[in-house]
Amino acid sequence: MSEDPEAVMDELDRYIDENRYARHSFVKTLEAGDYDEAGLRDWAVQKYFQTREQNCVYAAVHVTARPYRDIRAYEVDQLIDEETSSGEGSEPHYELIKRLADALGADAKHFDDANIGYGVTRFVDYLISLARGEHPVIGMMCTYINEHQTPESARRMYQALRTNHHFDDHTLEWFTVHAEADVEHSSRARDLIIRHAEDVPGFAARARWTVERGITEWRALQDYYYGLLSRTG
Repeated sequence: MSEDPEAVMDELDRYIDENRYARHSFVKTLEAGDYDEAGLRDWAVQKYFQTREQNCVYAAVHVTARPYRDIRAYEVDQLIDEETSSGEGSEPHYELIKRLADALGADAKHFDDANIGYGVTRFVDYLISLARGEHPVIGMMCTYINEHQTPESARRMYQALRTNHHFDDHTLEWFTVHAEADVEHSSRARDLIIRHAEDVPGFAARARWTVERGITEWRALQDYYYGLLSRTG
């Protein structure tokens, strides 16, 4: 296997693509319409928590990136996009997905922090602990794994929700934002990872381990979401 950073990233991109969550039963079930609205509401509520809580990973990478002004600037841009109305969306991204939950009948009690699901907690804890403990280049890999594969799923889920429920674009803004924005995010992150890879001892092996672990954790999160969506009653 090549140790050249760009070749390593090419290899890892192929691995991510082969294991992308557009192939997961969650997305397929959503497209088939084989769920009830309560399950979809519960997923949207947990997606709200995930989107809100995982934003702390950008701050975690920023803290570890003191010598890297370009990485720091990238992470600040990520926070602006995710946490404010001054970036890509008309509101913070967790408020965008909350619109879907609201449209499906969620109320204030659903958004009590006591209701954060174990699947979301596990995933967010993994992201933040790895970002805090690793070189910032590896910390960036954590979110790159997800953003590289999200646009396809966001487009497919948007179309499914339009078809199955006739939601308008205001309700589905989270999906349209991520179908486009994560293309640019992942491209910038990839360039920065390659630029600074030589500063990471054993970059190739560490990057491969991170991607394999990231896919495992992302799949576990999708399994949790599938359980919410597919249950009945």
